Amino acid sequence: MSIKKLLDSVAVIGEAFTLRPTDSTRKQLVDVLGKLSAQIIPPTEQLLYLAWAEPARPAALTTALDLGLFEHMTQPISVENLSKKLPCSTDVLLLNRLLQHLAATFVISSPSPQIYEPTPLSLLLQDPRQSVALRLASLLHGPNLDALPRYLSTNGYKSPADSKDLPFHLAHETKQSPWGWGSQRPEVARAFALHMSGYHIGRPNWLNTDMYPFEERVLKDADDDHVLFLDVGGGMGDDIANLRARLGNIIGNKKLVLQERETIVARVKQSRPELEVVVGDFFEEPKIKGARAYFLHSVLHDWPDEECQKILRHLKGAMTSGYSRLLIYENVLPEQNASWKMTSLDLIMMANAGGMEKTEGLWKDLVESSGLKVNRI
Repeated sequence: MSIKKLLDSVAVIGEAFTLRPTDSTRKQLVDVLGKLSAQIIPPTEQLLYLAWAEPARPAALTTALDLGLFEHMTQPISVENLSKKLPCSTDVLLLNRLLQHLAATFVISSPSPQIYEPTPLSLLLQDPRQSVALRLASLLHGPNLDALPRYLSTNGYKSPADSKDLPFHLAHETKQSPWGWGSQRPEVARAFALHMSGYHIGRPNWLNTDMYPFEERVLKDADDDHVLFLDVGGGMGDDIANLRARLGNIIGNKKLVLQERETIVARVKQSRPELEVVVGDFFEEPKIKGARAYFLHSVLHDWPDEECQKILRHLKGAMTSGYSRLLIYENVLPEQNASWKMTSLDLIMMANAGGMEKTEGLWKDLVESSGLKVNRI
């Protein structure tokens, strides 16, 4: 599309967004602005941004987080006054160099020389549940993605298929699984748990939208003799807590059960003693048979297909034909024009754990190859 057509689109979509700022018009505006930027910025400048600005920004951001910088930038402030609030008060020049790059990459803004002010992004970074995403990237995703090209060049450029041979293993020089490695490193374990708690804030929830008619497809015709809902590998039980909060008056005394590993179960019993929990591994058949609904939330994208098939077959073995349902809550990758969020997550899953974000066709192939039938996506 020509620059003129893109500018015309910016005007039309921009007016629509101004009149009615919906999520749809916002995404359209961001998309067309991105295409316009790609057209008007010279390729040589784009290349240098990739080679210089992007690698430098995480370094500046992580240093800023270490200093607690964003907590002290709630309004316009001079670099000199800001330095007095931080551990680097003796080196104003260093602080200004970091701030200049953060301003150049739009993390903060600079209305006048050596004066800096917050942006919506920098204000968000004051919340540890949000800023921890950057910590996790430096501890886990970053090294794994750095190792990905080397891994692919040595395995003949094939998607990881063995959970014991991943870019993760190459990056961290270990034979442990990603989960075992992370659990033995408190900083990684804390960062991951905190990131998961913050990731879903403000995002659509399968219970708060029309994604799945739970009352019609699960509650209707559910008997009282079996568990209503078994959340397999459900972490700290957020989905069960949300389900009970939203539909508790309809669910009544029907059982909602969380299945997790022993270490997680111990934490859940401390923080959420009201939840019913059982110890279990999704690589084994669940102890609870014949539940009305078995639920997997962001589990399968963590594993290569062979492990996914094992998980699904074990669940199939516990299900009652004609009564039980399996609910899989995952992203569905578009065949074309997928968002950067989905494509980034896909590469992160590949590097971290050999998993992937799947298209509708790939989801159907996986489920059907495991002996199950897809009723609805």
